[in-house]
Amino acid sequence: MVSGKHFVSRSMDGCWQQRARGVYMQQTHSLEKCLSFQRWTVICSVVYHSHRFLSHQIL
Repeated sequence: MVSGKHFVSRSMDGCWQQRARGVYMQQTHSLEKCLSFQRWTVICSVVYHSHRFLSHQIL
């Protein structure tokens, strides 16, 4: 089984490659914006670190 923290990490890895858009949109609106804007790498960076921080707090 995949742990929640590992799933978040794998999901955000896909963000850099602009993949799995449906998963991102289900998780958070920020990720939907991440895939919509031209500068998606900057937004992904912020979201990625936010998710890592939150995942450590929750898990």
